[in-house]
Amino acid sequence: MGLEIVTRYVVENRRITSFFVCLLFIGIAQYIHFGVIIKQWSSKPDVDRTKCTCTCWDTVFKGSYEHPVAGYHHVYFNVTSQTFKMWMLTVFAILVVYETCIRVVTLLLTGNIRVTMVVLLSVVIHSHYYSWWGFWGYWNDDFYTQWNHQLLFTITESVSTVIVIYLLDAKIMPESKHLFIIMSIAILHIILAGIDQFIYNLVNWHPGNTFRVARDLGFMSSDLFNLFIALFEIYRDWKRKQCTLYTYLSGRFQEIFICLLMISSLFVFCTRFL
Repeated sequence: MGLEIVTRYVVENRRITSFFVCLLFIGIAQYIHFGVIIKQWSSKPDVDRTKCTCTCWDTVFKGSYEHPVAGYHHVYFNVTSQTFKMWMLTVFAILVVYETCIRVVTLLLTGNIRVTMVVLLSVVIHSHYYSWWGFWGYWNDDFYTQWNHQLLFTITESVSTVIVIYLLDAKIMPESKHLFIIMSIAILHIILAGIDQFIYNLVNWHPGNTFRVARDLGFMSSDLFNLFIALFEIYRDWKRKQCTLYTYLSGRFQEIFICLLMISSLFVFCTRFL
């Protein structure tokens, strides 16, 4: 009886359930990042909180309570335009995670969720988290050498993920144009990562660059999942149409041409200008 009451409450209060799912997800992600992953490659000494000072902190947000030079704090931030951008980016990311959790929880509780799209959504968590942290770091360090390169990957990955979130609903039949876009973006990322640093870091692996290898393997695996699951869904769509493969592909010549054009154009743009 108690379990039935809890189940009924969860179903009837989906937004509350989604809120706690989002909170749990963000908490786990942050713990894995700062509490596990970073510490694996950190051999720095502990900070002496009684003696350290910070001459780079403007102390503006502390008002009249503190002035430079300041002592130890867990978090320092200067009141600058970069800080504003970092804050807004973080708020935006949290809102996107929350809205995504609402959709996932709602579809899960109503039994209308598509498993293959859940897999794709799960494997790109690493990529989107890295994008947030990357842009956060660029603004924090005023380091913009890789900005445009990261922006291209983030935008294309976001386009693919938006389609995946849309197709989470099992009542929505996947259309070939959606699947071709997911597949094309995955192919583009695989090619660009291969010629950029993935193969180099993998071949030249040593204990000092384990983090880079693990990061690149995470990116590559998510793109491979996108590629093969998109192909699998295209195969299922072809079977549903009950026609020959030639008929199926020729009827989607325009979609295929646009995808090939997108891959080649973005490849040339990235290799020539980024």
